[in-house]
Amino acid sequence: MAGRLVEATRRDTGLWAFRMAVSAGLGNVVHRRLGSLALSGSIAVGVALALAIIAASNGVNDRVSLLIDVPRLPPQINLAAIHDVLHQTRAVLTWLAIGVTTTLAGVVTWLSLNRRRREIGVKRHYGMHVWEVVTEFTVEGLVLCVAGGLAGIGLGHLLCDALHHLMRALPLHPKTRDTLFVFPTTVLLTFAVTTCVACLLAVRPSSQPEL
Repeated sequence: MAGRLVEATRRDTGLWAFRMAVSAGLGNVVHRRLGSLALSGSIAVGVALALAIIAASNGVNDRVSLLIDVPRLPPQINLAAIHDVLHQTRAVLTWLAIGVTTTLAGVVTWLSLNRRRREIGVKRHYGMHVWEVVTEFTVEGLVLCVAGGLAGIGLGHLLCDALHHLMRALPLHPKTRDTLFVFPTTVLLTFAVTTCVACLLAVRPSSQPEL
């Protein structure tokens, strides 16, 4: 009986601690506006650039197919090779945009959380478990990554419209399948990087907490 009571108490305490960590993470998003804006903004720009790159590549591909749509092409013109080059260029530029975005998100997270190492040390000093600190920062990172990704979709469409007005000959229309690739890929990669950074700083807080 006593064992069951202890187990129930531990379970309730753990659930309460988890809820508090989630609440603290959501509170950080609201109260630490500069850091939140920096992280979500960097992700939004990366998603927008990736969508614009894919849309531009698709537009070039379609335009090339239209321009050289003739009954008999000269033997030195290999249409399949041209499309392969365009597809590979699009893939390289897209992954570069996503990679730069992920790296930038990791750097922003490191700089932001590194300034809070003393805060982490204080929380650890007063008995907060590592998993509570990690949960707090994970929730914060997840919200910002998703928010940045959604903002990036809107920004990407605006960017494509603006570029299309400047370059009428190039059709720039992001497709749904491209959005469904860029959004989850960027969000998952940036979330993984920010979570790793948060775990590292949570495990190794400042050795001299400012009490």
